[in-house]
Amino acid sequence: MISPGMSSCEHTINTLRYADRVKELGADEGGNSPPMNDEELMLRAGGDDGDNEDADLSLVCSRNGTDKSTFDMMKIVSSLTAAEEEALYSQYNLEQNMKSWMKEMSNLITRSSTVDYDQEKYVRDSVNLTNKMFSGLSECMGKVIVALILSVLFFLFFISCNLQFFSGFFFL
Repeated sequence: MISPGMSSCEHTINTLRYADRVKELGADEGGNSPPMNDEELMLRAGGDDGDNEDADLSLVCSRNGTDKSTFDMMKIVSSLTAAEEEALYSQYNLEQNMKSWMKEMSNLITRSSTVDYDQEKYVRDSVNLTNKMFSGLSECMGKVIVALILSVLFFLFFISCNLQFFSGFFFL
């Protein structure tokens, strides 16, 4: 899935990598350190997007000195955002498909109101339309459920982090 938000994230990550490179070059007193390769700075072209996101997230966290629980929370938030985008995209597609399905349904009903319509073709077309509608709804529902599960997971992780933080104060 391609969305405008993803390209801005890639641009931001590339900008951060470039800033790290400039900082490394400026941090050397002699300035004799070899510059980083372009492949180290740019996003990898091939491979799974999830691997790139995990690698980018771990790079940012290691540069900032972030602990594991914060890294895990950022990873869950990243997964949650991706799942929400997929669910919204699926809902948009479902809405577009439903418009065409309603037109097909209207045509089927109109066709059945004539006296000499082909009943077998009507039943076959009705079953095909119903199957398309059911599969579209099932796909959308699956993506919404994934987003819901990830949001519950994030909520539980957030609660567990806060309980660990407050355990020293309240003797839990």
